[in-house]
Amino acid sequence: KLTIIGGEPTVIPEFYELLDYCYKNNTLQDKNITIVTNLTNTNPKMTQWLPKMKAWTIWASIDGLGDITEYIRYPSNFKKVVENLNFYKKLLLESNNGRIVFSPAVQLLNIHQLDDMLKWFIDFADNHWGEQFNISWMSQVWYPRICNYDTAPKQYRYKVADKLEESIDYFTKYNDISFFYNKQIENLRNSFIEESMEKHLQKAFIRYNDTQDKHRKGKTWRELLPELEQALTINTN
Repeated sequence: KLTIIGGEPTVIPEFYELLDYCYKNNTLQDKNITIVTNLTNTNPKMTQWLPKMKAWTIWASIDGLGDITEYIRYPSNFKKVVENLNFYKKLLLESNNGRIVFSPAVQLLNIHQLDDMLKWFIDFADNHWGEQFNISWMSQVWYPRICNYDTAPKQYRYKVADKLEESIDYFTKYNDISFFYNKQIENLRNSFIEESMEKHLQKAFIRYNDTQDKHRKGKTWRELLPELEQALTINTN
């Protein structure tokens, strides 16, 4: 059993040396492999390797849709991420020995999009949700602390909770989603941080992302999340 963690394992030469060694020595059929990937890259050799394995799982670290995931995973390209995800989906449906587990790292920059992400994942899986496609809730971001959505101003958290609540009925039939989805809404409506620490973390969030954006191309966090910017500006002044 092999677990290969990312970032993106497919850009690491040793990753290919390892699997190519197993392939040439005809031992892939004994292997159960999990690849944790942000899907910014893949390789055609996977079409040789994965079908020969006993079992494989792609742990897909997709942290948003469109501009949001491109910001969080800068300088990724969402179109390329989807292309690579479809590459693995095609292999999965052809070989029937694999799984894709969606693993979004839920955080302040994407919690507002959680409903849209989940619906997109489900649509992507078509009618294969459950055994071949599923979701993990293990990757909520706690550190750095400024990225945890608990640090957001109450008015913003409540607004996001109201948006997510509109889709509760949609997820009721998905037992692997419903409980954890409802838990996010509950968490958004609770205050876990003392007020002075909350403001300290909010100011740190603004400084960090503003500094980061000075060295990047593309949309800034302020352009992507104007409602969050407004709430933070009011709360930290």
